[in-house]
Amino acid sequence: MAFNVNRFRENIASYGYAKQNKFEVFVQSPRIFQNSSMNINGRELNFNDINNLLRYRIEETSTPTISLLSSDVHRYAIGPTQKMPYNAQYTDLSFTIIADRNADLWDFWYTWVNSIFNFNGYEPSGNNLITGRRIPTYTSKYKEEYSTIMMIVVYNDVGETIKTINLYDAFPSSVREIPLSWADRSSIMRLAVSITYSMYTIVGTNVANNAQPPTNRSSATRSGSILINA
Repeated sequence: MAFNVNRFRENIASYGYAKQNKFEVFVQSPRIFQNSSMNINGRELNFNDINNLLRYRIEETSTPTISLLSSDVHRYAIGPTQKMPYNAQYTDLSFTIIADRNADLWDFWYTWVNSIFNFNGYEPSGNNLITGRRIPTYTSKYKEEYSTIMMIVVYNDVGETIKTINLYDAFPSSVREIPLSWADRSSIMRLAVSITYSMYTIVGTNVANNAQPPTNRSSATRSGSILINA
């Protein structure tokens, strides 16, 4: 069959295309932060305000990756093999976040990771590091306390939601380094955070079985139809 340019144009004109730059990420604070606030050098910050700030600061991310783990199985005990899935595996996401003027978002992610596993203890305000610092406990909290739900929303050109992805039991697994240089006078500070999660869903996506079972099994078989029992 020859390639039909007009049909290609009609398809693009009819169905359009989605863009990668119209999205938002919503992060719900975990249970350990509920009814709490951050104190940064004497300034008290509400975690709800941090969540609203994040909504406009997550500059780059990606959609979740799903991979089926499979093993090679012989169809007839010998001969050629075929892959048979036995599990599903998710990979971590990365958030690139534009830092605010006071780098409060940096404190937010650092505090979250340190609350999951207390690796740095507690640092007092001021310079009294000897009497005020609390040594780390090197203990972790229960997952239901530090995990949360995150949502990625993709929009079209007129601002309508075309896809909503929910990440369940999500939490930061790492906060990567930030390069600093006196010679770099124009770059904006960005945070790189890895997010892990237990599962994800695309809202509203499912399979509807619209097939009508034939009334006459013998006639359907004679006509060449294949009957599959659900």
